[in-house]
Amino acid sequence: MDIRTDLYPIGFIATFLFTARFILQWLESESKGRSIVNRSFWYLSIGGNIALCLHTFIQVQYPFCLLQSLNAVLAWRNLNLRSANKASLSKVIFLLLLTSFLITVAFVAQSYLSFGYMDWIRTPRAPWQETAAIPLALSWHILGFVGATIFALRFWIQWWYAEKKGESVINASFWWTSLIGASTALIYFFHMNDLVNIIGYGLGIIPYARNLILLQKQTA
Repeated sequence: MDIRTDLYPIGFIATFLFTARFILQWLESESKGRSIVNRSFWYLSIGGNIALCLHTFIQVQYPFCLLQSLNAVLAWRNLNLRSANKASLSKVIFLLLLTSFLITVAFVAQSYLSFGYMDWIRTPRAPWQETAAIPLALSWHILGFVGATIFALRFWIQWWYAEKKGESVINASFWWTSLIGASTALIYFFHMNDLVNIIGYGLGIIPYARNLILLQKQTA
């Protein structure tokens, strides 16, 4: 059974939301002369995470779907830390574990119902392609997962730092992991010919680098 492509634009919606969050954050930071992140950043993050989670589920890419779903929980937590009614850390951990369980069960069900066997990741096929690209070697998938993991790790590092401070904040480590993870993942997605992720990971590189420059000026 082939992968559904009629819902492929969901991936581009995610890319649009992710790009918008960094452009707005970048412009506001430039106007203030320092690296800042407002609530709209996290709202756009949640929207993008959900859209990309749906896209990777349809394209049968379990590792990337799992990362996006967990990042949505962390984005919600950042909004929650800005509110007066902050949830306990144990509740956040429970939500992360529950999300991991539900995504995993959904993938197992999808694989056996659609293909009759367990399939965790497939090479995507865009609507304009007659067939998917030739499946990549495991080493390429490992490279892509490492890059995406480093990229997703930025939110885990930021989450730890925010919990420590008791408020939603972003420091230089967030932008460094963004830059390194995106650059690594781009190599993989270029080789896979995955346009959604090429655009998604590529467009943020300039804002990441610019935020590091602004933070360096703040501490100089």
